[in-house]
Amino acid sequence: MIKLDTKRHGLYHTCGLKGQPVSRRACGRPEKIGPREVKELADKLRVYESMFIIAPDVPEDERNALVGKALSIIKERVEGTLEESLGEGGIERWGLKKFAYKIKGYTEGDYVIIYFRAKGDKRQELEHFYRVTPQIIRWQTFRRYDIEKKERKSKKKESEVIEEKVE
Repeated sequence: MIKLDTKRHGLYHTCGLKGQPVSRRACGRPEKIGPREVKELADKLRVYESMFIIAPDVPEDERNALVGKALSIIKERVEGTLEESLGEGGIERWGLKKFAYKIKGYTEGDYVIIYFRAKGDKRQELEHFYRVTPQIIRWQTFRRYDIEKKERKSKKKESEVIEEKVE
């Protein structure tokens, strides 16, 4: 975990309890990260999957409007882009599905999954939208490490192929 240490005006990682900076000997990682690495970490776009469930008593046109509103928040506030390679244009609509148990008095809900790329610090804007919208009864947004890992592997293979052609 990387944390800003305001006393020293530097960026330190934390490995121990209570978020205290840990020395290099304690965990084997470098103690201080320079400004160049900070910029690289901040500028990197991550792949996220956001799933939310809309209440079944909401009319279909309002459900579509909620999905459109979520997409506009991702594009404008979160400054993200839809991941076109996943789902149908970055969006999967599963439709009405039954729950295993009641959630806020409902036994079924309309599932929507959105795949997008964004910076990690902006994701809270989308979570805030889900929280204040009463028609959305459950949501979860998480980072897709597996997709990022596949992309890194494919880029690595491409660079190896290019190196072999050059030689």
